[in-house]
Amino acid sequence: MRTSVFMPHVAWERSHANIGLALGPSSPNWFERCTPAMIPAATRPRPRPGTWFTTLALVFACSPASQTSTTTPSLVDKPAKAQATTQAASVAAPVRINSLMVGTFNLGWAFDATDDRTEMANENNAATPADWEWKRNEIAKVLAREQLDVVALQGIGGERELIDLVVQLREASKLEYEYAFVDGEDRITGLQVALLSKYPLQEKRRLDISLPRHVAADVKLPDDRTVTMLVVHLRAGSYRAQIEARMKQAKSLKRAVDQLRKDQPVVVLGDVNGELAPEQEGYKATAEGLLSGAATPSKLEDDCKDSAYYEAAQMTDWQGKATHRIFVCGLDLRSAAASSRNLIFRGDVDPEGSKWSKLPVDHEPFRDVSENLLVRAQIVLPDNPTSAAGE
Repeated sequence: MRTSVFMPHVAWERSHANIGLALGPSSPNWFERCTPAMIPAATRPRPRPGTWFTTLALVFACSPASQTSTTTPSLVDKPAKAQATTQAASVAAPVRINSLMVGTFNLGWAFDATDDRTEMANENNAATPADWEWKRNEIAKVLAREQLDVVALQGIGGERELIDLVVQLREASKLEYEYAFVDGEDRITGLQVALLSKYPLQEKRRLDISLPRHVAADVKLPDDRTVTMLVVHLRAGSYRAQIEARMKQAKSLKRAVDQLRKDQPVVVLGDVNGELAPEQEGYKATAEGLLSGAATPSKLEDDCKDSAYYEAAQMTDWQGKATHRIFVCGLDLRSAAASSRNLIFRGDVDPEGSKWSKLPVDHEPFRDVSENLLVRAQIVLPDNPTSAAGE
């Protein structure tokens, strides 16, 4: 025995076609103005077996009289004064965001194959243009996976590589980033830092501090608030002279941050070459302890939240050290974590001292994207914008 099965979507499609005939050529836009989503709920017909019933019901629902009697008058029907008020309110109302996702990523000698740098920098260049394309594309994949609002970059060759990366992010992942870059003063390694932001950047600059590798910019949020972002890369090394140089850089940086945060919140992101977490003995005497304000316990107004407060953000490089940090000053650091190792490291750890471009892509030891993990953090913005600065 043959059973008749009613399919509502088929009835709708057939009825939709019949409506065109019923309304006639005088209603050429019947399809655009008569779709299930546009029909008022009060007059939307319930599908039943038999397309002619549905057709008649829909003709009634799509008729001008039916729609105007059940929908709110459009803006053009309102008095001119009310219309102007509504339009002004829609323009003036700011778009408010509740939090920012920020990150820091040391790219590990992201230099293209152009041989125009210092001797040390040239030794770490990509061996060929194809090697640079691989490095650039893999970095872009990591950033696309993280989807950060703001990201600080260290270990990049310069503005040429930065622009190449920004274009790759736009073309491959539809991510639009504005960047801040100012040439640094490291004449030995040639390493540079930069900032990427989905929001507009203002006052891209270097500060008057004793730190060769840094850049600052003000991020303008949709509600017109601004947050100063400061990308840094402190001196590496465990010898006494290197530690002293790093502490000198941190002290100079801390003085600048304390001054900047009197006007608006400040976030410091970068490679501080630290090792200790806030709960570990000796933290107060380190560069990271100084930047967090732990070195001055009596001055609560200079405190900044260290991302390494969170255990998930304490292993940030191939050795498992807390090298990379985010310090949040005047805002609420809600969470922090390092990216997945599998996102950056491919197979076993690369042999120590090996140049990334000399390692193979398709077999062991697989070339890693970087020797560092990306660190990300969620920053919660206050409901009252004036409460953030100077906290």
